Amino acid sequence: MTALCSYHSPCFPGTCADTVTCQCHEGFSGINGNQRCRTMTPGNSPIITQCTSILANIDRTGQKMEKYRFVTDSSQPNSTRVDTMWVNQNDYNYINVEFAAFSLSPENIAQPKYITGFKFGIVSGKIQIDLQKVDRNDPNQPFVSQNETQNCRYQPGSLNPNDDVFHCNFTDENFDRLLENGDNLTLTVIAENGGFRELNTPTGHTQDYFYGQSSTKSTMFRFDSIKPYHCLLDKPNPCSSKALDVTEDITKGHFQNKFHHNRGLLNPVARYLHYDFMTKYEKKVPLELDDKTGNRTLQRIPNVFGIVKFEYNFRNSNQGNTTPLSWIPVSKAFSENQTFNIGRRDGDTINFWVKATDVLGNHGIDMTQISFDSSPPEDLRKADVIFQRNVKATNFSFSSRLLVDTYDRDSGIHKIKWELIANNSNMVFRSGEIPGNKTNVNSGPINLTIAATYDNGVRLKWVLPPTCYERTTIIVKSLSINGRLLTWTVDKNANWFDLTGLDPETNYNLSLITNYGSQMSDPVVLQFRTIASPAALTGGAIAGISIAFLILLGIIVAMVVLWRLGRLSVIKEDIQRRATVVRKNIANRFSAAHINETYGCDDIYVYGQMEFNETDSKFISSNDIVLDVMLTSGRFADIYKARYLPHNNKAKQNVIAKTLKSGYSEENLLMMKAKINFFAKEVGDHPNIIISCIPTPEFNIASFNQTLGCLRKSPTSLSEINGDSRASG
Repeated sequence: MTALCSYHSPCFPGTCADTVTCQCHEGFSGINGNQRCRTMTPGNSPIITQCTSILANIDRTGQKMEKYRFVTDSSQPNSTRVDTMWVNQNDYNYINVEFAAFSLSPENIAQPKYITGFKFGIVSGKIQIDLQKVDRNDPNQPFVSQNETQNCRYQPGSLNPNDDVFHCNFTDENFDRLLENGDNLTLTVIAENGGFRELNTPTGHTQDYFYGQSSTKSTMFRFDSIKPYHCLLDKPNPCSSKALDVTEDITKGHFQNKFHHNRGLLNPVARYLHYDFMTKYEKKVPLELDDKTGNRTLQRIPNVFGIVKFEYNFRNSNQGNTTPLSWIPVSKAFSENQTFNIGRRDGDTINFWVKATDVLGNHGIDMTQISFDSSPPEDLRKADVIFQRNVKATNFSFSSRLLVDTYDRDSGIHKIKWELIANNSNMVFRSGEIPGNKTNVNSGPINLTIAATYDNGVRLKWVLPPTCYERTTIIVKSLSINGRLLTWTVDKNANWFDLTGLDPETNYNLSLITNYGSQMSDPVVLQFRTIASPAALTGGAIAGISIAFLILLGIIVAMVVLWRLGRLSVIKEDIQRRATVVRKNIANRFSAAHINETYGCDDIYVYGQMEFNETDSKFISSNDIVLDVMLTSGRFADIYKARYLPHNNKAKQNVIAKTLKSGYSEENLLMMKAKINFFAKEVGDHPNIIISCIPTPEFNIASFNQTLGCLRKSPTSLSEINGDSRASG
């Protein structure tokens, strides 16, 4: 085996936990030989910070004057979204593309002795030019007229990567392609990262190059030189009474008109200005021709995210939840805040409405509720707090439970703080908080988990939090990576649900929302992946199933024949006779085991099938047992020194409790149950053996760690305990 963390199989950048386990640094992968940790992952791709594209028309002769140009600077250079620009001029013969990029180098890398040097950064930059033209025979199927890739003038390379900001400026001064109406010209910038690591080998130094990632950003110029035409001009039947109708309304709940805001439709209108960089000539519209009248002039329309007016209203919830008809303007124009002075009492709930209006008169209305409670909860009484010992709650010993019964007259309980204090020293050695049924309409399902995963769905489980609001429905939504959205409505009191109809081996994003009437909770999100569909039965499997079915059918036919001939009763009598002989042999062996400590475990398994009789006087409540300290441990059972404290305060005594270990198997459970029944029924009352056993519904001990056990009087020596542990634990 080749040793890791050496020049044979470098674990760099990464760490070796031992001689066989390598953990590559975040952003790197690779598992075999010299390929280990050598590939940069997609999350470690270069970051493009600038992307500027210029199209221009410059005379090729004479003074080489620039007639016009089109410049675009990407607002989201580090995204895969293609920036699309519509151009109404075709005569471009000059292209310039400029971009900047950098690569994040990993931090806090430990350099082992066999690595003498390393470096990460940008290793290359390229520009790709694609021109698609309209096919005369089929306009819907464009053809590629140009597809070429040009290298940036500066190419750092893997041995000397640029660990700073990489700049590339590409110019095609002789672009000679004919640009026509309907053409698409796409300019794509490409930045690739990488680097090297230098290994110290017995024969000298060698370099390994890292396999990097590429990032791209594209700008598409779409050429449209045909004069626009609107069907409004159709005579005698125009298509509409408006040439432009902006119908996108305010986004409810966010108070934004994204269409107006994102496109800057309310910004000031800049004066027309064209500057010819070659001739230093400036073109502009005379001031007297600017639009200075009407609702939309060159001036900015004051707004907040496309909203030009905010109004509000409020009233007590006992007056209804219907939307008000009258509105009050906010005290400060374009303010998103308002101060209220409302008369209220503890327990009141106030409805608040906000109305937002855009420049076209579209409006959005949203409502929220606020409940008031300034009074403390009711005082706790001693009877309101119950401390339970030895409850079946966890897999750990000595579990206890605290129950608190309290309430608040005007709202709910947010949380309950508790402390566990030593009686002798008053030292607080444990404290915590218990969540209450706080008044929170935003409380969605909690502890959302995937209980089971299938090829066509999953089973969800969750816990419904307590709330003072009435739930109406639970909405489950799943969205696959390919954009498929599914929605289910679940019963308001359900705590599990099966999602079906999903695709196998597909990643899904899931959200659960609880509806409280007209309001809803914050979404609880979860991600999961469905498993692969089971393989179809092969021809051999189908043949095997067919043969098994024929054999079973033959057995059934044989049984019917034997029954008709009267031979079946003879076989039954023979089986009963053999079973009687087996029972007598087992009984004889157990009689011997009663007086011989070397009894066989196989014999005792017979008693594992017996049921406990909880009405028997030998059985006691687990609440009467207190485990003090573990004395020893056997193969599958632990032995504790314990105290028997019955409720009647009689017969208090020290005992030994034997319990199954956490994580016990079915075989361990059967053995323990068999021993309890064997000693209880065969040995009977004995001053030093069995006092009583502890029953529970599923034959698990109700106290401490969900195990089963018997109680014994304290032994006279530790060797008795160890001996018993070896014999039966």
